[in-house]
Amino acid sequence: MKQLLIIITIILIPFTILATVAEKKVTDLETGSLTINVTGFETSDGEARIALINSKTDYDEGNNYREKKVPVKEKKVQCTIENLEFGEYGVKVFHDENSNGELDTAMFGIPKEAYGFSNNARSTFGPPKYSKVVFKFESSDQEIFIKIK
Repeated sequence: MKQLLIIITIILIPFTILATVAEKKVTDLETGSLTINVTGFETSDGEARIALINSKTDYDEGNNYREKKVPVKEKKVQCTIENLEFGEYGVKVFHDENSNGELDTAMFGIPKEAYGFSNNARSTFGPPKYSKVVFKFESSDQEIFIKIK
């Protein structure tokens, strides 16, 4: 009988450890505040449309994880995203000068309004690759700086 109790204990210990680790991962996710500073606005008209992306797939498909609409004041913008889980993210922003909610474009889809990306990533044709835009968010209070063009 004593041997059976020892065998059961040995079998249950790994399950107890796994359950404890799984519970810690779910309940103890680290979060922080991400402050996004945007400069390079030619005017203080309209607002900045800021999009936070949390995966390459969503970036490629145009899906945003979180969005902010922030008035431009003194040709700059600052916004903070609270309770953001640590991880990899990308940010894209554009100056919605006429507040129509869209990045206005000219012939051939060339943007008429200024725009930018995290890491100040740029590309000749179309948006830059996600690998150039992505950054690690791993601090309880982190700032990034973007200059739109």
